[in-house]
Amino acid sequence: AAPSCDDGAKNGAELGVDCGVVCGVGCPAGTPCSAGSDCLSTVCKFTVCQAPTCFDGVQNGSEPYLDCGAVCTLKCLTGWPCAIDGDCRGEECHQTDNVCVANCFDDIRNGDETDPDCGGSCAAKCELGEHCSSNSDCASQLCDDQHCCMGADCGAYL
Repeated sequence: AAPSCDDGAKNGAELGVDCGVVCGVGCPAGTPCSAGSDCLSTVCKFTVCQAPTCFDGVQNGSEPYLDCGAVCTLKCLTGWPCAIDGDCRGEECHQTDNVCVANCFDDIRNGDETDPDCGGSCAAKCELGEHCSSNSDCASQLCDDQHCCMGADCGAYL
């Protein structure tokens, strides 16, 4: 019989048993490869398919986006794809759009915040020296030259 991609044998132009780019099915880690397209992980290094990692520069394994998500140390940023809240730096994945959304608890200045996690629509007010766009952004209720200030500190940012 002629070699085929479903005969349970490594034959023809296959790089592994019934896998590789010629079969349209990626090969598992440890299988010889000539390009990332030969591998399940899409990572071919030193002519061997590699297991997916959170540091390989590609979206693979159970990562919702490039090297980030709940399975990785790096969480996905606002606007990046996600599957669950734990995939996102701010722990909030939009249930319909499946993207990480800005919130007031992600240690990032995003949405309408004037400094990370304060000002704008956040309940937390910004502290002295942090950025603001109006008095209401500041715990001191004073915003001068886009910085929260108090008394003698006001005018110091001019």
